[in-house]
Amino acid sequence: MAKKILRQANKEIGNGPETFNISIASSQDGGRELQHEIEQAVQKALESAKLKAARPLPAKMTLEIRARLKVPFEGEIKLK
Repeated sequence: MAKKILRQANKEIGNGPETFNISIASSQDGGRELQHEIEQAVQKALESAKLKAARPLPAKMTLEIRARLKVPFEGEIKLK
């Protein structure tokens, strides 16, 4: 379903497949930045003993795109 909505959004805004793919790839850079931020926060928390490595961290995130796409993510970040 998400692919269908993304295709429709692409058609509505008039971008070609190449432009759309480049745009999606650049948004993945944000994912790498987010991962880096999480790694730094976890490292600081471990060093200050505010966090124990044995416990997984609950995680929740939602990606929203104006074209009526909302993709929730719930899971765990395992440290070991």
